[in-house]
Amino acid sequence: DRAQAAVVALPDGRILAIGGTDGAETLATTLVYDGAWSDGPPLLTARRGGAACVDGEGLVHFVGGYGEVQRDEHEILDPEEMVWTSAAPLPQAGWELACATDLSGAVHVLGGEGRLARHDVWDAALGQWQQGEPMPEGRLQHDALYGPDDRLWIVGGGTRDEVRPDLLVWDGASWQQLPGPPVPVRQAGAAWLGEADAEPAVDTAAIRSL
Repeated sequence: DRAQAAVVALPDGRILAIGGTDGAETLATTLVYDGAWSDGPPLLTARRGGAACVDGEGLVHFVGGYGEVQRDEHEILDPEEMVWTSAAPLPQAGWELACATDLSGAVHVLGGEGRLARHDVWDAALGQWQQGEPMPEGRLQHDALYGPDDRLWIVGGGTRDEVRPDLLVWDGASWQQLPGPPVPVRQAGAAWLGEADAEPAVDTAAIRSL
């Protein structure tokens, strides 16, 4: 069993569960699901509460997290080689953050404890992070995804003291705030269902709302 792992689907259909905690210690293990669960390559640094996404080249990025202190590590996995390698760290450490890939294949990291309004963009050509437009308000324990309309959606989460009821949407020029699900949720997961003009579905153990 593990909690606070980052879960990501590979283009070939495999699913990875990265890092997390078993309740006693922070884990460096990666689990791979391909019809059955098996052990994958270990992380270079054990972390829980990090974020993961797949870039336009099919590489997995795992960023941030917590392991005794908040972490800024950035590790990249080539699914063909199945070995984690170190890359330029985040500009600032953080955990309970979110990661999303835009239609050009660029990786965006948003929010998290430590830098709640962050918006960092990975420049693969330069091998470094660039600053994106910060969110208008800080979030942690949220999810992020790009829709087929190439807008970035921030779903769920909030601060330590408040769960936010609205959605944040970045259209490439400005942030907008839109009505969220009927019941505000932490630890939100989001997926895109339907056409490009639809809104993302929010899914947690307690709620599913369109």
